[in-house]
Amino acid sequence: MKAPRDVDGLTASKWAKEQFEFEYCAECGGDGKDHTYALLLGHWFARCKAVPSRSAIERREAKLYAVTV
Repeated sequence: MKAPRDVDGLTASKWAKEQFEFEYCAECGGDGKDHTYALLLGHWFARCKAVPSRSAIERREAKLYAVTV
């Protein structure tokens, strides 16, 4: 028996698009491209491909919140 490719009408790519539409991952600071997706017990889960160092996250946040005067 094959596993379903969609859950509640959402494929992994559609779910990821909705999941990361307005925010970044709290663990790695990445978006949808920085994760792999797994179906577990009827729910989609995102797994970080690589967790960057704390300084890399701080640099990314600095770029996101930089204000030009």
